[in-house]
Amino acid sequence: MPPRPLKPELWLLFAPLLANAVAASTEEHPTVRVWKDTELVWVINRIVRDHRAELKTTFPAGAVVLEKLKKIKWLRELPLPENSTGRSIYLMDMEAARNEVVDVLEVLQAALPAGVISYFAALSFHELTSQMPGFYHIGRLANGHPPESDAPAEAGDRNPLGTVLFEYDGVMCYETKRYRGLTPGVQTRVIGPRTSYRITTLEQTLLDAILQPLRCGGEAVVFEAWGHAARRADFDRMAEHLRAIGRDSLIRRTGAMLEMLGAEVKDSSELGKLLATVKKRLSDTTDAVIPLLPGLGFARESEVWRVASP
Repeated sequence: MPPRPLKPELWLLFAPLLANAVAASTEEHPTVRVWKDTELVWVINRIVRDHRAELKTTFPAGAVVLEKLKKIKWLRELPLPENSTGRSIYLMDMEAARNEVVDVLEVLQAALPAGVISYFAALSFHELTSQMPGFYHIGRLANGHPPESDAPAEAGDRNPLGTVLFEYDGVMCYETKRYRGLTPGVQTRVIGPRTSYRITTLEQTLLDAILQPLRCGGEAVVFEAWGHAARRADFDRMAEHLRAIGRDSLIRRTGAMLEMLGAEVKDSSELGKLLATVKKRLSDTTDAVIPLLPGLGFARESEVWRVASP
């Protein structure tokens, strides 16, 4: 049975409802400028359901409306080589130039609206690295707090970088599993009226660089990022994140990193107090030496933190 046609009089009723629904970003859809096909169809069907009296029971399904939007050029499909998702992503912005290259972070956010932009992508966003990311990550949040391990990749990922989503603008994009217990520092950054990013805070991003150096671009990128920490990081917020994560080993690594870089942390600050507590405990125990960055071997040992560093 062929799909119902979209009658002109019903389109005139529907078009302003859709325009209103995509006028401003929401918690549910941080970007309403760029859409994954299934998400946009869901929004269309919700509009039809909520306005059934005006739009009649004969209004066609969301997939038919999507084709109409493509035909009248309200939607422009973005090129995604190596697309393993089976889904299309569209730009919905009548004011955009025809050759506009949409920011890869916005494309990632559209691909996983509930996801958190992380790792190398977050380092670049926060201007903690001078390197152009060779790949980008968005994390799918999962409940729980995984057992501690020195393995640098999250459990369950066969590829150490995560699951390939697609290539965009010459760069590979990955989805990875992120545990809420290890990711207390998530914020929403407003880019424009129709675009926001759900992304790790600067301080969470620095901690992630210690825990996941490979996904953050490697050893050199991690040390460069932490080199910016002394003048840019909010150490009280970092202390909050460390307490929420609750891993002694991460506090030790943070202390060793700051010590190695000669960063000054006031003893009276929240981070200073937290570091002092762990430092005192270490003075009374013989904890095994751990590497500064999981999965990487270093020769020099910090007697204070029991951490091997460059």
